[in-house]
Amino acid sequence: PSSTAPYGTTFVGWATSNNTMSVVSSVTTAYSAYYAVYRSSANAIKLYYPTSTSAASNVSLYRKGVFGGNERYTMYLSQSDSTVQNEDVSTLVVSGYSTIVGLATAASTNTATYSSMGYYDSGAAYSTTTSLYLITKKTDSVSVTFYYNSNTTCGSKTISNTTGSGTKTTFLRCTSNNAAGTSVSNGAIAIPSAVSTSVGEANNAYVGVQGSTSTTAPGNMNNVITSIDTGTSYSKFFAVYRTQVTNIRPSSESASTSDTLYRILLL
Repeated sequence: PSSTAPYGTTFVGWATSNNTMSVVSSVTTAYSAYYAVYRSSANAIKLYYPTSTSAASNVSLYRKGVFGGNERYTMYLSQSDSTVQNEDVSTLVVSGYSTIVGLATAASTNTATYSSMGYYDSGAAYSTTTSLYLITKKTDSVSVTFYYNSNTTCGSKTISNTTGSGTKTTFLRCTSNNAAGTSVSNGAIAIPSAVSTSVGEANNAYVGVQGSTSTTAPGNMNNVITSIDTGTSYSKFFAVYRTQVTNIRPSSESASTSDTLYRILLL
């Protein structure tokens, strides 16, 4: 007898028990049950993985199919042609990038096509895919310091500081079959409510913050922002306050005009 091979494999024979790749030379009445075994040819599937942040290598995998417990059909991907288990990709990760995102079917992507080699009818083993690319990542916390006026008494100023943080994710993936690279996804750093709800010395309204590389505020109204992410080059941010004031002045002996002025507090 023979059997139809699934997922691009080839029927290799019959086993006398489940969960094994070992087949017998002939089918006889010596056993009451036989289990079909399937396997792809050598080098049929390539798994590409980073070996550093710039280089990549690959291993050849077999796609195998056997009947497991409760006669459930199970597929596997591994370097061995005889073991009934999936390749442990955690042994292939680059130091510092230990979180496995999954397996993609193309290079230069941060999005995995498969979350695992194979598990309960899903994963790369249950497909005809012949090229797989391992994606891993690391996460880092980025913290910054905010300076603001914590005094709510009009005419008074007290400079205080607080911190904010966010998470930066760096993906490591193959950019080709023999090269690797990183890709950064920046997360938001929320401006603390103590800063965004504060007021200036003359009860000026908060309008945003300015980044600085030193403990000194920029001292101008340039580059005022209201949102920050972990890709920022600044480690310190200073609150900026401004209130619009209407200045009414005579334009002649019998008429007046008005100007729009701003009362600004720069820390």
